[in-house]
Amino acid sequence: MDGSFLETEGIEYYDNDVNEIDRYKTEDELNYCPNDFSVTYYWKHVSICCALIITGLVLCLSGYRCFRFCMWLSGAMFATVSVLAICNRVDDLPHGANWGAALSVGSLVGCITHLIPGLGLFLWGVFGGALFTSIIVGCLVAFGVFLPSPFASACILILLGGSIFGGLILTKHASKPGLIAATALCGAFLITAGLDYFIENWRLYKYLWHELVRLAPEPLPMAVPCWYSYCVLALWPLFTAVGCFTRKGWRPRVNINKK
Repeated sequence: MDGSFLETEGIEYYDNDVNEIDRYKTEDELNYCPNDFSVTYYWKHVSICCALIITGLVLCLSGYRCFRFCMWLSGAMFATVSVLAICNRVDDLPHGANWGAALSVGSLVGCITHLIPGLGLFLWGVFGGALFTSIIVGCLVAFGVFLPSPFASACILILLGGSIFGGLILTKHASKPGLIAATALCGAFLITAGLDYFIENWRLYKYLWHELVRLAPEPLPMAVPCWYSYCVLALWPLFTAVGCFTRKGWRPRVNINKK
């Protein structure tokens, strides 16, 4: 079976079963907007979201000041997500082996980017460029200017181009302001993603991933955002602005342009 194994209150199932159930719901059932914020929490998701919120706060409030930590985190995040994406395609891995491999490789790659700041800067440019390009594509799709295409097509190429462009710009031309903007944007994204789970079980981000930008390997019908989903989405630019203004004028002791 695909998916991660979960067990709660004596019931065993896999966390992708929820998406499979949503496939067979009617449009009214799928788009029902509860006002009681009833979300069933699972320890694995709660721990991941708490880590996302804490990491996002560190990046927003003191990311550029913790320069070496930012360099380590860029490699750790990139390698962890990449290894998880590969391991989730394998069905016969032991329970927890994917996370063990992902965290081990992520820590090792983080040490490499810690020792080579130029590589860490490039990765932060990739992260910032991907998020900024996603915002542009999402806005174009929402206003009907651009039609989202299936996986491995135009959206992937646009995001890949934006990521590489962001990495090159940050590395070569705007190291300090680019790193501040990239860490603030990524930190705000992590905070919003974590809060979105606690408030509405990732309803907003599932819609963005499956319906708006259609980057999921198997796009599924997802519920449209509720009124409070837009309040969650408004936290992204808010925390981005807070992260940029709190570090304005800060000069670290590390010279990131040193040759």
